[in-house]
Amino acid sequence: MKTDIPLINIGKQGVTDSLVEEIKIQLAKHGVVKVRILRSARSKERKIIAKEVCGKTNSLLEELKGYTFLLAKK
Repeated sequence: MKTDIPLINIGKQGVTDSLVEEIKIQLAKHGVVKVRILRSARSKERKIIAKEVCGKTNSLLEELKGYTFLLAKK
């Protein structure tokens, strides 16, 4: 199991362009990224947020547990 998986937090700004770019950079470097939805960003359903991020980053949703999800490079 990889322990060097980067963790990115989605805050009150939601899914911004800079967040999407950072996720793309980390996916290119590591192949997987763990994303946490902070309490301040929970205005939308967690599954909707995860699918939105997947679509914008062209990645696969590997796992969704609580308010944390794991993305993998396609």
